[in-house]
Amino acid sequence: MAALVYLGNNANDIADFLTPFADGWSEGWRDFFRGALGVLLFIGGLALAVVTFTALTLTIGGALLREAVGEGRPAGRAR
Repeated sequence: MAALVYLGNNANDIADFLTPFADGWSEGWRDFFRGALGVLLFIGGLALAVVTFTALTLTIGGALLREAVGEGRPAGRAR
């Protein structure tokens, strides 16, 4: 969560750092490009956070569920 807050507050600075080639562009295009890159960086960080949270939740929750229920076959499946 703290990383997303940091990324949100500093996305434009990071975009400025990543796009030195845009320094020669007109101000409007440069600001638009860097703003769009900042938004994409934040969306990428958010997507990474969601995927990481989901993976951890399924890994930990799956182990706890197997421990609570047992390792038997699911109900309703006859052999």
